[in-house]
Amino acid sequence: MKPGIEENASRILKGIDESLRNRFKEIREQYFNQNTKGYEYEKAVSTFLNNYLGGIFDFHTRVALIDKDLKAFEVFSTGENDFDVVATFKNACPKIVLRVGDTNFIPFDAAAFIIEVKQTLNKENLAKDLEKLGKLISFDCSGRFGISFTGQFSIDRPIKTLLYYESSVAGDTVVKMLLDNVKSWDLLLDFSNDVVIGNAALPIVKANMGADKLLGVFASHSLLNYILLTQSSITLAPVTETMRVFLSLLRSASKKT
Repeated sequence: MKPGIEENASRILKGIDESLRNRFKEIREQYFNQNTKGYEYEKAVSTFLNNYLGGIFDFHTRVALIDKDLKAFEVFSTGENDFDVVATFKNACPKIVLRVGDTNFIPFDAAAFIIEVKQTLNKENLAKDLEKLGKLISFDCSGRFGISFTGQFSIDRPIKTLLYYESSVAGDTVVKMLLDNVKSWDLLLDFSNDVVIGNAALPIVKANMGADKLLGVFASHSLLNYILLTQSSITLAPVTETMRVFLSLLRSASKKT
C-alpha cells in the first residue's frame, strides 16, 4: 500500500530531526575541553547554527553589547555584559567590532538574536539568564532598518533565547519563572527533553497557540522548531544601520575633552 501524506511527512520530519540532533551532538563533542572536563557550549551552539543560518548572519561568542544610547555602561555591572552567542546581520554597516582589551563589543543595532547557553536548566541558571536578558529591555534599536522586508510574523528587535542541553528542574517551575519574567525572553530550548517554549510576544508563537495564552510549548522537533521560529521572527533589510552607536561614542568622547 502506498504511504499517505501523513506517513511521508512523519518520515521526513523524523529524518530531519535525527540529522539535526546528531549534528549538534557531534559539534558538542568537538568542543569538549580536556583541561576543564567541560564543554564550551556557546561555541558549539554558534557553530551548529552557522551551518544552517550562516548565509544571513555572523555568529560571535562571549561578546558584550553596546547600544546607541550607551545605556550598556549603566545597566550592566562590571563583567556582567557578556553574552554567550550573538548573531549579527551580515549587512550591518559599518561592520565594526569594537575591541577594548580582551572584550569585543557588538553594536546592539547589528544583533538579530542573542542566546544564553548553559549545560543544565535549573532554577539558579534560569534566574541568572532571565535577569541578564531582561536588562536588554531598556535598549532601543528602532530605526536601524531603512527599507525592510517583513513577513507576517516579523519583529524589529533582537530575539532573546535561553538554551540548555539538559534539565534538572520541574517543568511547572520553569513555566512559573518564565511567566514571572515574560518581558525578558522569547524562546527557551531544552535539548535533552526535545522541547521549545515560546513567548507570545513573538507573533509566530501567538499564531500557534490560544489567544489567551502567554506561552506555547512545542514538544518535539525542538531544533527544527527553534530554527523556524527564529527565522520567521526576524526582519530583513538591505542594510542594517549601526552608525548611531559610533556617533554616540564620538559625541561622548568629545565632551570629555
